[in-house]
Amino acid sequence: MKDAISKIIASGETNIYPALKNAYEQIKDDKAKTKHIILLSDGRSLHDEFEKLTKEIAEQKITVSTVAVGAQADKELMENIAKWGNGRT
Repeated sequence: MKDAISKIIASGETNIYPALKNAYEQIKDDKAKTKHIILLSDGRSLHDEFEKLTKEIAEQKITVSTVAVGAQADKELMENIAKWGNGRT
């Protein structure tokens, strides 16, 4: 896992929203006592309703933490997603 993560490089705009929504869909009905999403990105994404989605996720007792990658990372967005998701950044 560590090796795979170390190969990730920040470059260009990504589309975080569908990935975050998919992660939520994958774990929302799981019977696990603790559910947590970790978003690893440069945060440079197409604009979308991140606050609404992340707060919906948090309402389901799923936390969302973020890891901002790269010098040009959108740290504000990544920090906000973690804040809305009751997670860490």
